[in-house]
Amino acid sequence: MKLFSAILALAVAALASADPLSVLSSAESAKTPALRSVRRLEAKSCGQNEDIASNVQVALSPEHPTAGQTYSLTLKFDLSEEVSSGKVNYIASVNGINVMNESKDLCEDLSNGGNSCPLKAGSNTLVSSGTMPNISGSIKSKAVWTNGAGKEVLCWA
Repeated sequence: MKLFSAILALAVAALASADPLSVLSSAESAKTPALRSVRRLEAKSCGQNEDIASNVQVALSPEHPTAGQTYSLTLKFDLSEEVSSGKVNYIASVNGINVMNESKDLCEDLSNGGNSCPLKAGSNTLVSSGTMPNISGSIKSKAVWTNGAGKEVLCWA
């Protein structure tokens, strides 16, 4: 969806000189788009009842990918209305250190991962895959989508 890994890798690299932990993988892993870069033991919805999306399901396969392993992330949700524009805000931390808080155009970000806008009202499934970067430690991430009017569409972490 977007080059989340590249930004995460650059942010971690900037922290590496101050942090003795080895948390950065090779530059090759920085090419993985955002939906593809989340190393989570658990991936779940963090949305609100008022969100445009409901029944949000996030699945990472395998559940515990290791460095260099191919994985896929599946995001399923129902929309109460079409989403033709908006923003996505990505927040990430490595070992408790915030390394990213960035907003991107939602439709551009979706297209970078092979998906597209508009997202039609009703059932939607987005799938993306990639290779897990070689980053050690605790990685936490969150993505919040809003529509063109600023209303929250969905949240996953």
